[in-house]
Amino acid sequence: MEKWFIKNSKDYELSYEKYGLNKILYRILLNRGIKSDEELEKFLKPDLSNIHSPIFLKDMVKSANITISHITKGSNIRIVGDYDVDGITSTYILYCGLKKIGAKVSYDIPNRVLDGYGINNKIIDRAKEDDISLIITCDNGIAAFEPVKYARNLGIDVIVTDHHEPAKVLIEGVLQEKLPDANALIDPKVSDSKYPFKDICGACVAFKLISYLYLIKGKEEQEVYDDFLAYVALATVCDVMPLKDENRILIHYGLEALKNVQDVGLNALISACDIKKEDIDVYHIGFIIGPTLNACGRLKTAKEAVELLLEKDYNSAIEKAKEIRSINNQRQNYTNDGYIKAIKIIKEQELLKKYPILLIYVPNINESVVGIIAGRIKEKFYRPTIVLTDSNGIIKGSGRSIDEYN
Repeated sequence: MEKWFIKNSKDYELSYEKYGLNKILYRILLNRGIKSDEELEKFLKPDLSNIHSPIFLKDMVKSANITISHITKGSNIRIVGDYDVDGITSTYILYCGLKKIGAKVSYDIPNRVLDGYGINNKIIDRAKEDDISLIITCDNGIAAFEPVKYARNLGIDVIVTDHHEPAKVLIEGVLQEKLPDANALIDPKVSDSKYPFKDICGACVAFKLISYLYLIKGKEEQEVYDDFLAYVALATVCDVMPLKDENRILIHYGLEALKNVQDVGLNALISACDIKKEDIDVYHIGFIIGPTLNACGRLKTAKEAVELLLEKDYNSAIEKAKEIRSINNQRQNYTNDGYIKAIKIIKEQELLKKYPILLIYVPNINESVVGIIAGRIKEKFYRPTIVLTDSNGIIKGSGRSIDEYN
């Protein structure tokens, strides 16, 4: 029989009455780990002054110096992003931010089907052909040992910006962190990071780098918020980051930025999704705007999503946004079709009775949506789920798990 242990409110003395909280809300906040008046103040009154300084991120100064050096020399810089919302917005932030401080910059994003996840040798070969001197990754790269080595052997400098957990390998019987041999690496989750909060998204890491570069270039702090807070909020919600610490601040102010955004591409996307800007909340981000952007990377190329966000002509932006919305509708149809087929297989083969983990092969469905299907099945049956399908003569799949099973 399960035993529940409730924290005793006498363990901590918070001035909850000062903030107009009743005892139930007070107890909820205690159970969320808020144990001091200072923490309560920050939780209830988000303030941009409480955003952590980018300087706490390991290799931030080194990365900025390398970047500034390449800008000064007139080098060609290539951003390598990822095909989800976090990767798309990270790419946008780095591209626009670097361009604003005088960089010659371009971007590349891997194709989900043809390239797979993250930076790879084909992307590096394209960079070499384009006379790229510096590659900056975003939302990927922390495990790209061979591609980073390949790029550096070709004479290309590499800065990795990522937020994923570094790999760990056994060395002489001891589990140790393994990192790519980049010129610089920014990731809050590396073992020797002094950054106060680990659970930020890739777009937030990119935002930190641009914030520091803006500072070096003498720009006002407010300028980086005006330029990019809306995009950091999009990524933080869509990458399902915990709503605490600076994430709460970024989303609070990012929602306001979205309601007042002037960027043509993002405005067109919001309009195409039939959302009134003044009504935008986390639901619209997580369940409408986010999946619409994600659909590009699933069925076509995430570059189309970046192109939309960068578009300056409103009529062109509207056309691009409508096309992306259409792609998302197609993605929904593929997902529903695959989900129905998967549920039928589960029932016919009585998989729930036989196995604690669901492993389902579903022929003739779109490989780009197997992860979504696995997620829906996991939610329905609360079982770790892996969905497989055919892909150019091989079997590809994606899995989703419950909290208790990694």
